[in-house]
Amino acid sequence: MTIKVEKYMSSPVISVYESDNIARVRNLMLRYRISRVVVVDTNHKPVGIISRHDIINYFADRRRAEKRLEEVYAREIMRSPLIKVSPNTSIKKAAELMLKNNINSLPVISLEEGLEGILTATDLLRAFRDHVRGRVKVSEYMRKDYKIARRDHSLFHIIDLLNKDPDRKVVVVEDDRPIGIITESDIVFIEPRSLWVKGSYMKRRGLTARGHLSIVRDYIIPVAEDLMTPDPLTINENEDLSAAADIMYKNRFGALPVVDEKDLMKGLVTKRVIIKALYDLL
Repeated sequence: MTIKVEKYMSSPVISVYESDNIARVRNLMLRYRISRVVVVDTNHKPVGIISRHDIINYFADRRRAEKRLEEVYAREIMRSPLIKVSPNTSIKKAAELMLKNNINSLPVISLEEGLEGILTATDLLRAFRDHVRGRVKVSEYMRKDYKIARRDHSLFHIIDLLNKDPDRKVVVVEDDRPIGIITESDIVFIEPRSLWVKGSYMKRRGLTARGHLSIVRDYIIPVAEDLMTPDPLTINENEDLSAAADIMYKNRFGALPVVDEKDLMKGLVTKRVIIKALYDLL
C-alpha cells in the first residue's frame, strides 16, 4: 500500500509575503517554533521558502553582516522556484526529493486548493515510526563521523564545527560521554540576554580605544557549556531505529546521540539518517 503525503503533512502553513522583512520572519519562527516559512505573492500563490539556514547563509556574507533584519526582505532570501509535492505524492518519493535536494521541507500544493500544507523532516520521523518498526537497528544507519566539542570550546569554534557538519549538529562530550548537544537554532535564534547578562564582563584598569587610562570592560566569550542543551536523551546502538525516530518526534529533537552499554558515545542519529532509512525500506 502506498503511503501518501496527505496523511503526514502539517497544516495550516505559516506564510509571509515577499515584501515582509526578515525581522517578521524571525519572529514567526520563534513564536511558532518552526524552522521555515513559505513565501507567497499578493495573490497568496506560493513562490518561495525561507529556512533558518537561508537566513544564516545570507548574513554570513560580510558585505551583508551589518544589515538590520528590518532592512532585508523575504524576496531577497527565499529559495525559488519551489520544490513541491501534491497530497497524493508517496512518502517514499517525498523522502527521495528531500535527500536529493538536501532540504528538510516540501510545500504541499494541489491544483484545486493551492497551498494545503507542508511536509517536513519531522513529519517523516512519524512516518518511519509508524511503518518501519522492527526492521533495522540504530547501529546500521547511525552517523559515525559526527562533530564533537568540549564544554569550554568557544562560540567561534562551535560555529566553525556547525558549518562543517552536514546536519549542523555538535555533540559536547566529556570522558567520551555525551553531556550536551548544540544545534544551529542554539546559535541563530539565541536570546542575547541569556548570554550577555550582568556579570558577563570583568572590569579592570586599562587603556580605552582612544588611548586614555580608565576603567575598561573585558567581555566573556560564550562557550559550549553556555550554548548546549545539557543532559541529552540518548539511545543504545542496538535499539530499533524506529525507537530513535519516536524519541526525536515526541521531543522535537533534530538529533539523538548513540551510546553503548557503558554510555560511551558511538554515533549520532539525525533526521536525515531517518529519511535515508525511510527511503531505503519503504
